[in-house]
Order: sequence, then structure tokens, then C-alpha cells
Amino acid sequence: MGNLFYGVGEMTYRYFCLERPPAPGAIPKGATNVVCFDDKTNITDTKAGINYGAWGFVEYDHPLSGDEVRNYELSHGVEVKCV
Repeated sequence: MGNLFYGVGEMTYRYFCLERPPAPGAIPKGATNVVCFDDKTNITDTKAGINYGAWGFVEYDHPLSGDEVRNYELSHGVEVKCV
């Protein structure tokens, strides 16, 4: 999976992979974008209150359920509006 081009104003939901790199079986099905970092990387966003290590992130066109976030050990979602 690679980057997708989103329309202006569309919303996507980003979840960081906290325990393992994103890969089939390690993330819920249906991701619209998957980004894998070379190493576990510190993610900091003071505005969103984020500060943790992640192996990459996945994006979806809908929010994931709480069970999906817990079962796949993801961060809570961050809404990203495409401009």
C-alpha cells in the first residue's frame, strides 16, 4: 500500500503502531495508507498531547473501534484533514 491522494477537505484517521511495524496481520484490514519507519521513532505533538515511540502509522477513512485499537496495540486516532 502506498500514499493515496485525498480530496480537499476529506478526513482521514491516523493511528501510530506502538509495538511492531505495520504489516498484514499486525493492523486492521482496510487501511488507506501505511507508513513504516526504519526504526522505532519518537512521536511528539504537544498540541495533540502525543509523546511515545512508534514503528509507523496507518490511516483509515473511518475511525477504528476501541477494540481494534486495543487488540492491535495502536495509539488512539488522530484526525487529519487534507487541504
